[in-house]
Amino acid sequence: MSRELVLSFHGIGVPPPFVPEAEQPYWIRENDFATFIASAATQAQELAITLVASFDDGNRSDRDVAAPLLKRHRIRGVFFPCTGRIGHPRYLGVEDIRALEREGFEIGSHGIEHVPWTGLDGEALERETVGSKTALQEILGRDVRSAALPFGAYNRRVLAALRAAGYGTVYSSDTGLSQAGQWFRQRWTYRAEMPFEIGQLAAISIAFRHRLVTASKNLIKSLR
Repeated sequence: MSRELVLSFHGIGVPPPFVPEAEQPYWIRENDFATFIASAATQAQELAITLVASFDDGNRSDRDVAAPLLKRHRIRGVFFPCTGRIGHPRYLGVEDIRALEREGFEIGSHGIEHVPWTGLDGEALERETVGSKTALQEILGRDVRSAALPFGAYNRRVLAALRAAGYGTVYSSDTGLSQAGQWFRQRWTYRAEMPFEIGQLAAISIAFRHRLVTASKNLIKSLR
């Protein structure tokens, strides 16, 4: 099975005024993103790993900036819009989501309201996981199989709810490499204050200590 290095991005460009200050470091400048994607594609090939770029929240820059660059460099992309934001200014609309799928990208769920799922009661958790899935399926006319955990938060209840909802893949914010076909995927999330270089991320991912720490954290969260 091939190894996958999954990257997580949010907005590209200058964050709009409504983006909270705490979320602004997760936005990457457009020129920096273009440079990174061009070099990442080459490095991934040299390292014999599959590169996957994922995008949370459903910002307009997913369609306007990210998608064309991913197509140019033949990088697989997965987009996770929050269904409660679809059609709002600065976010993807229904036709944008359909266009991304037509262009060969995968569409997955990131919930409805972009809230951590771990603190929700049963009804609210079902609404976020099942309701968002249903909304996207009505837009696309097909089954939606992937979900990205808002804020990377999960526990036993959340994982059980995602399995019950029929998701075939769940993307976390736990760092590391994943195997193709794995149900629970790890992702490296871009932040402005950290080095973000494919070779370094891959090296850290395969280090024994990193794998041990990540596996321990995953086990603890999964049993809560």
